[in-house]
Amino acid sequence: MEGEREQRNERVARVASFVLVILPMILSALAGLIVVGHQCLDWLRFGHWQEMTFQDALYWIFGHPFYSQTGWLGIDKIVQWSVDSLSLALWFIIILPIIWRVIWFMIVAR
Repeated sequence: MEGEREQRNERVARVASFVLVILPMILSALAGLIVVGHQCLDWLRFGHWQEMTFQDALYWIFGHPFYSQTGWLGIDKIVQWSVDSLSLALWFIIILPIIWRVIWFMIVAR
């Protein structure tokens, strides 16, 4: 009985780990590849690389630009630079999965 319960708990933990960590990371990377694919198609079609930033995506979703307002000027500048300058594909493929993984580790470490 005890062994079965431990195995079941282990299976539940693996499924939860997949659903809460691995799946969002895979979807994020897939979204990044879709963005790069769209940029490549535009380049092949028009001969111009259409740069997409995270700011462009936020503007498209919410209809207004994003401005960081943490109250700390240095942090605001770093956040604003990363939103304004970094590629949307970079956000999806590298930055968001790292942030997601760090949050997961913080939750599990409790």
